[in-house]
Amino acid sequence: MAKKATEALTEAQSHVAETATAVTESRWVLWNRLTVFSVAMMPVALALMALAVLSGIGWTVLGVGPLTQWAWSSFRETTSPIWKTVIAVVTISAVSGLGYATLWCGVWIRRWLDEKV
Repeated sequence: MAKKATEALTEAQSHVAETATAVTESRWVLWNRLTVFSVAMMPVALALMALAVLSGIGWTVLGVGPLTQWAWSSFRETTSPIWKTVIAVVTISAVSGLGYATLWCGVWIRRWLDEKV
């Protein structure tokens, strides 16, 4: 009886050691893959940051910044909830429409360039 218990304990100990090794290796693989993914995404992140800066300048040139500042000051000064709702809906609609128009123009330019090339 003691011999069976000792064998079972030895077998369980070897399984625990194998599991511990597998967990350690899987953590290494996870961190390794995460590191490779992070390094691979750096150019994408930099491109997105550059796009954000350029679009911020573009939004300012198009007048979105002053428009939203004017809408926000009107929103704060108004006491009527109905007018606050109207200002919020009109402002969000105007900014969304301008964003959609920008996207549409970008798609149109891309298609036009694809035809030329």
